[in-house]
Amino acid sequence: MTNAAWYQTNTPRDFAILGVLTLAIALIFAHPLIALIACSLILIALLMRHPRPTTAPTVTTTVTTDAHPNSQHITATATITTPISADAHIRIETPGAPPITYSLRVATTEHIDITIPLARTGQRHLGTATTTLTAPHYGLISDTITTNLGHVTVLPAATPLPTVPLVARITGLTGPHTSRARGAGTEFLDLAPMQPHDRRSTINWYATARKSPDLTNLYVRRTYAQAEATIVIMIDSRDDVGREIALWGSGSQPRPDQRTSLDIARIAGLSLAHTHITRGDRVGLEDLGHPRPPLSPATGARHLARLQHALALATPHGAPPERTRAPAIPAGAQVYLLSTLLDNAAYDAALSITRHGHSLIIIDTLPTTNTWGLTPRAQQAWRIISHERSQRIAGLTDLHCPVIQWDNANPHQAFTHLDRHTQRTKRTQR
Repeated sequence: MTNAAWYQTNTPRDFAILGVLTLAIALIFAHPLIALIACSLILIALLMRHPRPTTAPTVTTTVTTDAHPNSQHITATATITTPISADAHIRIETPGAPPITYSLRVATTEHIDITIPLARTGQRHLGTATTTLTAPHYGLISDTITTNLGHVTVLPAATPLPTVPLVARITGLTGPHTSRARGAGTEFLDLAPMQPHDRRSTINWYATARKSPDLTNLYVRRTYAQAEATIVIMIDSRDDVGREIALWGSGSQPRPDQRTSLDIARIAGLSLAHTHITRGDRVGLEDLGHPRPPLSPATGARHLARLQHALALATPHGAPPERTRAPAIPAGAQVYLLSTLLDNAAYDAALSITRHGHSLIIIDTLPTTNTWGLTPRAQQAWRIISHERSQRIAGLTDLHCPVIQWDNANPHQAFTHLDRHTQRTKRTQR
């Protein structure tokens, strides 16, 4: 809550001076109509000479976010309290966006809903609200009241994915997936003579009667074992670039209604985590741009909420330290690397992951770029960076690491193609 004092304006004095001059002219020319106008001006000046209120006006702002994470705005409620009737002028300044202006009449207390466009995620500064109150009937004006709207943490929303590729190697003794190893499961493997460790409930009496009528051998129905998949999502939070290349490295904030590369990475990471956890897989999170303990692979709704909060807090922290080795990844895990591939750090991490035999899928989080406003030197620099980035993508493709563009392409078709390829590979290995 912020308050300010009232100050007397020069309006009553100006009306009084104008009334006196008009009255003098009326007396000189003996004009009664002009004298009536002069008396009206002097009366208005006397009525506006109101003592300043002892109670200062106050402005209180409360920020409320929409219940649905996909909302493209944030609502702030401003409560203005004034002892006299006044006109309020509110100016909202949000980083990277043009200012928003509101004007309204306040009797004593008024509530106004301020809509701030915001399509970005993570920790966001909403800006400031500047309020000025004027009481024209009383000749009063207040100080400029500046209110900080504060910071909010906008959680990313998951995009439903129809399917995701299943990792080629699944581990464990139980889970939602069918393993290539023999064990307790639901998918039929073959019929074999009963061994001492086999259960009596697995005896197939029809096969036994057909192959061994004298019951010399009992035949059991063997199945494939059930197992679980381990997923590791690696997010490269070192880059947070928007569509406007001219704003990269300039210190200016991207537009709040346009998503940056880190916003796309948060949405992609949560979408993959939501889909895999729904299938019963264990999902972990690793941040390449911040040296902090990773989230160990787990499953369940609570773990999904932890992943959502951790993705929202992923943000650049200056120049990250160079890694001497790749992050520790569980054996047989499926790795998703979310990066813009603008430098060699994520590319080197991808090479290290593939050398250790892990299955890797690259999610390209670079948004659709706009070269408007670039100088010729900046355009030449972007062509060089874009060419180097294309070479990295080609190198990863040669290593059989799929690269999926998330922003302007349809990731559903790419994931469907990868899932079909994985299923064909599993059938061939069997």
